[in-house]
Amino acid sequence: MRIRDAKIDDAPSLAHVHVESWQIAYRGILPALYLANLSIERATEIWQGWIKRPEPGQFHLVSEKEEFGIVGFASGCPEKAMTSRNRGELTAIYLLPEYQKQRIGGALFQAVVGRFVMQGYSGMISWMLSENPAGPFYRKMGGVPAATKLEIVGGVEKELTAFGWTDFNSLIVGSL
Repeated sequence: MRIRDAKIDDAPSLAHVHVESWQIAYRGILPALYLANLSIERATEIWQGWIKRPEPGQFHLVSEKEEFGIVGFASGCPEKAMTSRNRGELTAIYLLPEYQKQRIGGALFQAVVGRFVMQGYSGMISWMLSENPAGPFYRKMGGVPAATKLEIVGGVEKELTAFGWTDFNSLIVGSL
């Protein structure tokens, strides 16, 4: 397994991981019609834009297996809410379902932490659907629920939970 920065040619694979992981992870959480209408073609266009024109400090990492290709990704940027000038935001981390629980998510998480440390951040935050089945992963990685808010996702109002990490020093060695 290798983790690297995303390239423009990765957009279709990223879109595939993004759509498939959403359709499975959010089944029963987001409306079925919304999930069914997620389009790999449209997601590819979105990914191409994100990769071609990243915001300052934004990055996208991919995890690839030699025999399969891209099996997951993680994205980060400076904290969007700007409540802290010294904190990054993990905006996404998704894996194809058949590659979960194989330490790939933990490796992607560690790569995000490493990137944020290189950018001078001492902590990070990540917002997720409160019903997201990945909550235990965030806790295993040392995340602490820090706040909640309501937001429209998939056409319905959903609660989001912010997980926070305030000290990267304990994460650098690895909690894997």
